[in-house]
Amino acid sequence: MAPGSVYNALKTLAKDGMIEVVGTDQVGARPARTTYRLTDDGQWELMALVRDAWWNPKAGMDRVMAGLSLMHLLPRAELVAALRQRAVQQRAQETSLGFQLVDLEAMKPPQVGEMFRLWQRTAVATAEWSEALLERLEAGEMVTADDPPWEPPARRTG
Repeated sequence: MAPGSVYNALKTLAKDGMIEVVGTDQVGARPARTTYRLTDDGQWELMALVRDAWWNPKAGMDRVMAGLSLMHLLPRAELVAALRQRAVQQRAQETSLGFQLVDLEAMKPPQVGEMFRLWQRTAVATAEWSEALLERLEAGEMVTADDPPWEPPARRTG
């Protein structure tokens, strides 16, 4: 991402009322640095986007990755529920595509069947990933909004 894009995005977010300037500092000859914070509207929008990443089974990979990086903003119970839903939906898609593949076997061109096989394998992989993360969440391995904040492990000396 180009620096100009970041500054334009910050200006747009501020103009839209999602963030607000809390201060500008300058150290020595370095350029001034502006500090922002989320407004109430910005916090609401952020949470809506994070929830969409977790609850929307059609969210693209970039949105899912963003949701994963911000999963600490949601409570454990919500994450568990969203993952259960995702796993069930993906298993249903896997089954549905399996039935469709039976019908596609006689169709030409054969690459259509390959597209369905790819969709089916993607559904299987997503379901398996969801189920594995669900186990880790239920075991308390991930930090969520209702946990104490994460802290890095203490450094060993000597």
